[in-house]
Amino acid sequence: MGLRNNFSILKPVVKANFVFLRRYPRAFIPFLITALASSLVLLILYLIPMSPLNSLLGQPVTDFYGAQYLHYPYNFTLLPRLFSNARNFLVNPLMGSLMAAIAVGMVCNYHRGREPAFFRNFNKAMRRFIHIAGCMVLMVTVSYLLSRAVPYLVTKLFPGISRPALINSAVTFFVLAGAECFFVYTFIAIMYKRMKFGGALKESFVFSGRLYLVTFALIFSCRLLDFGATLIVLRQPYLMDRFVPDITLLILFFGIIVAVFSDALVYTLAANLYIFKEHIGESLSNDEVQ
Repeated sequence: MGLRNNFSILKPVVKANFVFLRRYPRAFIPFLITALASSLVLLILYLIPMSPLNSLLGQPVTDFYGAQYLHYPYNFTLLPRLFSNARNFLVNPLMGSLMAAIAVGMVCNYHRGREPAFFRNFNKAMRRFIHIAGCMVLMVTVSYLLSRAVPYLVTKLFPGISRPALINSAVTFFVLAGAECFFVYTFIAIMYKRMKFGGALKESFVFSGRLYLVTFALIFSCRLLDFGATLIVLRQPYLMDRFVPDITLLILFFGIIVAVFSDALVYTLAANLYIFKEHIGESLSNDEVQ
């Protein structure tokens, strides 16, 4: 009965979230800014083999991966890996965390009867940036470790499995979605309850524990968009041979665009669910939930 009651929350929360996004499409702005930052990083990585970036970043690529990756078409073979690392350890902690917190703050404004404002929440998030970035760094680190451990364990436990890349990606996606449930409420705890790093983590873990399956259902559904983009990246070597190596740029840029929508849905839905469950469900007006 308790489980059924928990899942009954999904319908009004999802409906309220889409009402919010339809009324205030500006809530996508933070995620578009993150996409712009990711695109800039992708462009820089693409230009590494060319002057003047070659003199600055060419040597590290040579040292870690080999000189051949500074030449066409091998540079496109390495590009997805470089971009994934830069996105996870540079863009997301510095820009993605801040922008996600701003979007969550806009959801808070909405439920408090205020106009969702970007710059007001930007100032608020900047004052708490250390706590926000700290939570994102921890989440990214855990995700990175799991993304390395899961394929290793799957390979060891099921040697000779058919289509290992696909199976590893699917299992890793499932595990990462489950892990994200424990961190997704940190930003709402910081922006809504003004908690610090440790308190926000504890709040997120406790709240997620109470509604884990509901949270997992939301995150899993939204992250299916990212998984679709991941499957295309897996086909990148084939697509390079079938068309031209430069198609790698389109594949990675497609993933950036997909992330705009998946991230927006994950963080705004989590914020709405948290606020709804925290006894202010009356802020969801009758025309939103009926």
